[in-house]
Amino acid sequence: MKLAGRNSRRPFAGPAIGIGVAWASGTSGLTLLCAALTGAILSGSGAGWVLLAYLAVLVSVVCSRLIEGKTPIDIFLIPILSIALALLMARFIAPYVNWLVSWLALQIERCLGYQTIWMSMLVAAMMGLVSLSPIMAVSLSALLGLDGLAAGAAIAGICSQMLGLAIMSVDDNDMGDVIAIGIGTPLLQFKNVL
Repeated sequence: MKLAGRNSRRPFAGPAIGIGVAWASGTSGLTLLCAALTGAILSGSGAGWVLLAYLAVLVSVVCSRLIEGKTPIDIFLIPILSIALALLMARFIAPYVNWLVSWLALQIERCLGYQTIWMSMLVAAMMGLVSLSPIMAVSLSALLGLDGLAAGAAIAGICSQMLGLAIMSVDDNDMGDVIAIGIGTPLLQFKNVL
């Protein structure tokens, strides 16, 4: 099984991940721009590049906040730190993240050979869990080429995960958040799952 590593069709996906993660964590200015740079560096760095970019931007934002405003040369230190962290993660962490995503894809592909009822349950459960991570279940489904019954099982797993999380969060969230989780994305519950 060959998973596509390069992100040639979406060249701005890496910087968009960087900006989105940095903005959600409350950063602005130079740290936000450096987060976009970190996402761009890690864009297309293997099968698990989305998860890797997410992790690298989080590490970059936290480390940049530690030195932001403490020295007169922040305008040089923060980009250098962001680039160095992105390159270190691409060199040392990327092989493990890519292995994890490839292993997960292999397990889902292995489930496709089971009887229909078992395959449907296993694929639905795995894709439901993947929908809670930044891996992006849609891109994993596209990489595997899921179609027919397997694609239906994946959709059922993701939808049941979303509705289950929405119903579980009714007591803790207002109705707008519950609707966003139920018909939007279960990633809104990512922090709670961690």
